[in-house]
Amino acid sequence: MPQNLYSNNAASRKDDLLSSNNSLLDSDPENDSEKRFLGYKIAIVDKLVESMYEFRELHSKLNHNLLKDCAELQSSSTIASLEEKELESLNSRLNKNIKILKESISTLKSRQLEFDNAYKDVIENKPDALEPESLFTGVNPLSEQLIVLDSEIHAYDDALYYLTKALDNKKIELSVYLSQVKTLTQNQFLKKALAIKIKKMLN
Repeated sequence: MPQNLYSNNAASRKDDLLSSNNSLLDSDPENDSEKRFLGYKIAIVDKLVESMYEFRELHSKLNHNLLKDCAELQSSSTIASLEEKELESLNSRLNKNIKILKESISTLKSRQLEFDNAYKDVIENKPDALEPESLFTGVNPLSEQLIVLDSEIHAYDDALYYLTKALDNKKIELSVYLSQVKTLTQNQFLKKALAIKIKKMLN
């Protein structure tokens, strides 16, 4: 009977401790040594349970953050791998372009040297060959005549332009202007007609 009474008192004391906000470790000690010892044991268990819950919650948060970080790292690793492949491809294309540019520069230098030598030879031995009439020649008499006609047609355009400018500046009379324009346009028309005929013959 005394044992049952002690058990009931202990259980009641435990319920009171669990429902209380303060631990028995923080309360005033009991006069009864057995009750005080039991109270300490219950308080220690309470602290352990509370610490375990806190640890489990912290552990859960850490696991969640760790999984999230791992996923982000995996995604970053995939992106980095793709970017690395793209950079390698760009580097390969760049190296090819550099090679082509070097070859082109080498070719240009070679052509420049050939041109300089040819120009020097012409200056020293055939200076007349640099005259415009000598630079632009046709492959046959008709093409040469077409080149001459084309230059004459453009010369008529220039003459008409300067005549109009002279009239605007009142340097010539209107009658003179009209007379000259009539003559120039007639001659230009004949030149153009002949040029068209030669082009048809060449084609």
